[in-house]
Amino acid sequence: MNSYIGCVIAGTLLWCAQVAATPATDRDCTRIVSSLERLACFDQAAGTPILVPAVKSRPAVRAMPPTIALLQANEARRQAGSQASSCRSL
Repeated sequence: MNSYIGCVIAGTLLWCAQVAATPATDRDCTRIVSSLERLACFDQAAGTPILVPAVKSRPAVRAMPPTIALLQANEARRQAGSQASSCRSL
């Protein structure tokens, strides 16, 4: 029985030594929730380069949608009409 307990303790100590010898980045990578960040962590631990795809920027749209132009025109007419009617009441 004592030899069994000794084997269990020795096995536990060997396992703990193996876990302690594992680099911290390998153990921490498994705890990362984001799949992209986890992959980047494993890439860094393995020493493989992380390739970031180039993103083409889209040109800024400067044209005003027709709905906004109509809304602004109607609002300008409404404000001009309310100013004209307030001047007449004086």
